[in-house]
Amino acid sequence: MWAVFHKDEPIAFIQRSGEILYPADNRTPFSRRIAPIVFEVWEMEHAYQQAPPMNLPSVANYRNLLQYNRHVLAARYDQAGQFTFVTWEYNYDQTGVSLGHYFHRNAYSQAKEDFMLRSGLLDERKWMGADQLSILHAALLYRSIHDQELPYEDKKMIEKLLNQIEVQLPPAPNVDYPAVNQERERKSFPPTKVNTLKSKSEFYKTFFAALTQRGIEVCRSTSADYLADLFLKDQLIAFYTRMDSIEKNPFVTVPDRLMSSIQDLARKTALQLGICTEKPYTEKDEKIANGVYKLSEYGDVVLACKHHPLFEYVFSTYRLAPETGTPVQRQYFYDKNEALENFAVRSGLADARKLFSESELVLIYVEMVKFLIRPNDKTMEQFEQVQILIDKLEDLLPALKDQEIQLDYEEEFAHDYDGTRPT
Repeated sequence: MWAVFHKDEPIAFIQRSGEILYPADNRTPFSRRIAPIVFEVWEMEHAYQQAPPMNLPSVANYRNLLQYNRHVLAARYDQAGQFTFVTWEYNYDQTGVSLGHYFHRNAYSQAKEDFMLRSGLLDERKWMGADQLSILHAALLYRSIHDQELPYEDKKMIEKLLNQIEVQLPPAPNVDYPAVNQERERKSFPPTKVNTLKSKSEFYKTFFAALTQRGIEVCRSTSADYLADLFLKDQLIAFYTRMDSIEKNPFVTVPDRLMSSIQDLARKTALQLGICTEKPYTEKDEKIANGVYKLSEYGDVVLACKHHPLFEYVFSTYRLAPETGTPVQRQYFYDKNEALENFAVRSGLADARKLFSESELVLIYVEMVKFLIRPNDKTMEQFEQVQILIDKLEDLLPALKDQEIQLDYEEEFAHDYDGTRPT
């Protein structure tokens, strides 16, 4: 057991198992900082102990903690409880590494973040740096305090965002804004449509509706082998199988042209809903079984992918059972970015509090645009950071560029000649 002291007083006791005990009469703000540190040290040590050595002679003193998309996160133990972490990019045939980003003195969180962004494991457009989070915090706090007409749902979301940000940042500096009574019309925006297939049920609903519009009746199949039976003019012409293929009824005459049109419609529907058509692995990636390739592994969580004849590349994440190492708790994804984000959060690589939902991103965008055009006292650095954030969000959600954001311009911008607001 180890004791942690502050001003010669014990504030916590750490057992070898990692459990933390606190004195009953001495819970201080400092003691609350201990658990995150202990967890990061345990994660760092566990990852290093489980990792194999780098298989390149030039960097054999490092261990391979994690790799994805021709990038690797490696670690070296420097004695005295100190680790050096580095992210590298492999060359084409993975016989060497280059472009190293080094992180010394146990800077594991920074190294993981660098790896996720460099490798593409996380979408950089959804990841906000400390400067951007500080400005976002100031803008949301200003809105929550001064907007007396703030809708209840927006107020709840803003409070949730503020809590998310405050966990990650020290208290934001006071920003001196003009005292503005904000009575303006606020337009609420529905979540922007992004074409990504969330589930096979979404595909079935859209595809079967499209078949119906073409005069093909879709009925639930009475056979356990099929999901649906397809009828044309009361004649059973084809079956939609549970393996997501379409089989012709061999007992009736069905024109090949009709079957081709049904197959083409299925393919077109899948593409419109948003599937991954870019091959995410090479033959150098580990092939597990049944055509499944392992893309990455961290801790006990695996990211894998398999080619599907209709849905192209289908991703999955799963845990490895402690005793047997068999896959458990598998989740499937038809959108690459959603799968990568799930893997990063599920494995503990990324803090879920640093990632925002689409509806939250829309609200953030609206608030940043308003913050940018309001006549408050912004520094040039704040102005630039807000513009960068707006550009990132418009790149991530292109339909935002066409959204109309309404302000009460008379209240926000009308000034008397002496610089005071009208009364």
